[in-house]
This record gives sequence, C-alpha cells and structure tokens, in this order.
Amino acid sequence: MSIQELRHLLHPVSPEVFLGDYWERRPVHIPGPPDKFRHLFSRQAFDRAIARHKEAGILLRVSFDKEKGSKQVSPHLPICAAEVEDYLTRGASVCADPIDRGDPALATYAATIAKQLGYTGRFSVKAYLSAAGCGFNTHFDKGIATTLQIEGRKRWRFSAEPSVSFPASNAVLDADGRARYAGRLPSSVQAWEQVEGVDETCFEDVILEPGDLLCLPAGTWHQAKAVGYSLALNLSFQPLEFLPFLMAAIRPLLEASPDWRRSLPAVLDAGSVKELPADLAGFFAERLREVQALLAELDPAGPELTGAWRQALDGISYPGVSVANTPPPAEKPTTPPLPANSAASPPTPSVIEAEGSGARRAAQSAMPSLPGPSYSEKVTCTLCVSVLAKSIEWYESVLGFRAVYRADHLNWCELATATPGLSVGLSEVEKVVTGGATLTFGVTDLEASRRTMEALGVIFDGPTEVIHDYVSLAPFFDLDGNRLILAQEL
Repeated sequence: MSIQELRHLLHPVSPEVFLGDYWERRPVHIPGPPDKFRHLFSRQAFDRAIARHKEAGILLRVSFDKEKGSKQVSPHLPICAAEVEDYLTRGASVCADPIDRGDPALATYAATIAKQLGYTGRFSVKAYLSAAGCGFNTHFDKGIATTLQIEGRKRWRFSAEPSVSFPASNAVLDADGRARYAGRLPSSVQAWEQVEGVDETCFEDVILEPGDLLCLPAGTWHQAKAVGYSLALNLSFQPLEFLPFLMAAIRPLLEASPDWRRSLPAVLDAGSVKELPADLAGFFAERLREVQALLAELDPAGPELTGAWRQALDGISYPGVSVANTPPPAEKPTTPPLPANSAASPPTPSVIEAEGSGARRAAQSAMPSLPGPSYSEKVTCTLCVSVLAKSIEWYESVLGFRAVYRADHLNWCELATATPGLSVGLSEVEKVVTGGATLTFGVTDLEASRRTMEALGVIFDGPTEVIHDYVSLAPFFDLDGNRLILAQEL
C-alpha cells in the first residue's frame, strides 16, 4: 500500500522516523511551506461544513480562555452556526467537532492517514477557529493530538514529555498545579493518575505558521492561543487498549465452554459470609487455569490475534450499531401509514410496549392529541454512571453514539443517537443505582449486532428472545449494569 499522503503530511520527517522517535513518545514540531495544507481545508470549507452542523452531527462550542485571562479552563458553551461570527467578534475560540462529518473530502483524507499509519483506534477531526489571543488553557488529552495549522498563526506551549502516559481521560490544570480529570469525581482518580506541581515555566514555546504540524502524545500538557486570527485542524487519535482487543480475540474460544457461559455458583445467605466459599473459590481456580492454558498456547502471530487486529484495522461497522465516523440521519423517518382496518380495535399494551415495531409506530400515529405541554421532538433518557469519561467512550465505541454536549463541571454529557430527537444523557454519581427506564434500540440485524458487541466484551442478559412474527429482543448491560435492549422487527 502506498503511503504518499502520510509522507506528504510529515515531510521532511520520514514516516519511519516519526513512528520510531516521536509517535506516542514525545512532541514533534514539523515546519512546512505555507501552501502545504491549502488543498485540504480553508475558512470557506469551515463555513460550508458548519452550515449543516445539526443534520451532520457536528458539535459547535466556544471557549473564552484568553492569553491574559484566568488560567482556569472555562466551561465550553454550545452554540449554533449563526452565532460563530458574533462570538469571534466578542473574543472567543470556536471548536467544530467532528468537522469531517460536514466535509467528505476531509473525512476521506483523515481515514487515509489513519489507514496508512495502521491505526487501530478511533479517530476524528476537529476544527478550531480563534480570535486574537483566544484558544484553550492548559490541559492534556487522552488521545494523540496532531494539529495542522491552516490559516493564521497560533502559539503553543507544551511539556517536553507526557505527564501521564496513556491517561484514561482528558484533564485540565487547576490553579494549584494539580490535574483535574474531565467529567470525573476525585474519588475515581487512581494513584497512577495523580499529578501535582506542574511547572508551566518549563514548557516549550512554538508559534505554528500555515503549513506547520505539531504532534503531541497523549497525556502531554499544552495550551494554545491565536496570534491574530487562526484556523487549525486537529487529527485526534483515540487508543484501542490491549485488554478489550485481547478479549475480542479470546472470547469466542472461552465461551464455547458451558462453564464460561454459566452464572457464578449460587451461595446461600451470601450477605453473612465473611470469606469466599470453597466451591466459589474452586470455580474461580478452574477458570483461571483455563485462561492461563489458553494464553500459554495462543500464538502471537496466529489467526485469533491476527483476525482481531485486521478487524480493528477495518473498523467495526454493522447494521444498526456502528462506530464508524458516519453522521446521524439527516431527516426524521417517515411514519408508515396505518393499515386500513387499524381503527377497528385499539392496540393491546403488549403491542405498544415493543420498541421499534411497525405496530407500535402505527399505534402511536393513531392516538388522539392529548392535553398537556407543547412537546418538542426531542427525548433525553438519562442514566447514572460511575466514571463519565469511560462511559462516554463505551457508548461511542459500542453503540456508535456521539457526544454533542459535555459539561464537565456538572459531571454531565449528552449523546446523540441514530434516532432523530432521541438523546442519551449520562450523569456521573458517587454510587450508581441501576434500574428505571429501559432504553431499547432498533437494529436491522440483531444477531450480527450481538456477535460484534459480545466480541467487544459486552455482557448480554441471557439468550435472544423471539416473539413470533413480531420482534426479537436481546437485553445487555453497559459498564455500570444499566440494562439496555437491542430489538429487531420481524
């Protein structure tokens, strides 16, 4: 495979040197000619993309971090395309994420670069449009941040090496020099994530000119402010960690045994038991021996790991649930017409409760207009989670949702789904209590979706239930035990 685009992006640094000396290791600034990225993006391309940000699923937000302002990272405010110029005039930096959803050529370019890097994680492209002196205060990212300066100039200050290698989530630098992880409670931060006493006076200082590239490893502290006007792109690479990758490879081998599909052994009066019962400890010991034997026999270059790697390279995409960089539907689906005899008898409760069914949609369209509030065409279903950042990644990578609004100071995130008007809200709390409303997502091929999700380590609540000639249902759990359902019309 040719890597022409990658060589052009990194020139004069070779891809071999880039991967060997800098990628995931230390920052690198690569100056380039002013017209290097002229073919790739422009302010006109930015305006065209954000003009359809709602239907394309592009989140627009502004930051009020300024060169001579507070060092604290300010809350980001979601805006619409019509407000961009006004906020720039007032002194702000606008982020469009992911901008490639509104620019097919840019999306193709980013996918090409990721493929030529052999990158197995997720990637996206953000665009940053900044007024003079505006940008973002000191923070670090979970993923690798590769900035392409398109127009204008921007001053970057960054640490010489990552402060936390491969962090679990983004973090901002508080006034006391400590890392505060975005969307997480202090009680969730592990010892290896603790950072104190960051000295910003030791940061490197670089002004990016049009055509320049700056690549920062995950966990590298940095801040960026425009010198005059600035337009830049950021190619963000989110890692595919080895543990879920390994689970995807070995899970089919383990679940062939009924001992790996069964529940843990039952324990009478478990609440009063102080030590692990012998039969349960024996069950654990047997499973551990089987895992150890499997791992000892697993060939690093064999079909299991090679197949999982190839699947990761190609990306995971299947009907109804996708983690590819594809926008949500642009228009609301058309409600199917009622059958001719639908008014003869009202639908039964069992028909109405089955999510995603044609009968349910038809029944809803036949319901009379009821008194009450004037509803908008939006529903947000809220779930409580223990670690917001990890749950956001789970919902994006497993179900293909997209974070459209995130308020870290409120420990809150709203994610767009593939259904227009329906979003999922995640709220981080100290103690998760599962239960309440169950979200049901319609898919076109339930068994294919289930196989792919199980390969990602998703736990399903028993076998798929088939209601004859009506619907198939497959309940599963998220990271915090919230029960969700996949449904396919029959």
